[in-house]
Amino acid sequence: MRSIGKTKMETTMKLKTEEGTFEIQLGNVFPNVNNIPENAEERVMEVAEFEGLEYLTVEEVFNQIDDKDGLACYGWEVFDEDFWANTFQDDERGSAAEKAARATYFGKVHWTDEYIRLDDLGNLETTNEIDFLGNAEEILERWLDEKGV
Repeated sequence: MRSIGKTKMETTMKLKTEEGTFEIQLGNVFPNVNNIPENAEERVMEVAEFEGLEYLTVEEVFNQIDDKDGLACYGWEVFDEDFWANTFQDDERGSAAEKAARATYFGKVHWTDEYIRLDDLGNLETTNEIDFLGNAEEILERWLDEKGV
């Protein structure tokens, strides 16, 4: 059983095991392990070292997740010509140009941003930076679920 908690300065993940509860503080690099009960130290180190977790950035952990659906930082693509060609095609609902114009008009597009995606309504949104760190809890939780930890 895991529970997640947040503090103002950092994100803390509390892992509850049979041996006790311990905390992993998440930053730009996962994790710093603190407050380890003596009887849980071996289990804590096993989780912290699981597949090199202590050396991975939040983005690297995100990239290891198989099922990214529903994660807030999922779906971003490089904002280039390939995005337009791969995202909008002619079909019975309209031309690629019509669909791209509609998605752009109703979206939030800044032409100098590096990343782009379709939002839940099918409109475009762009950003210069994907917020992996702001979604660290959700990313780590999904990663741990997939790894069975």
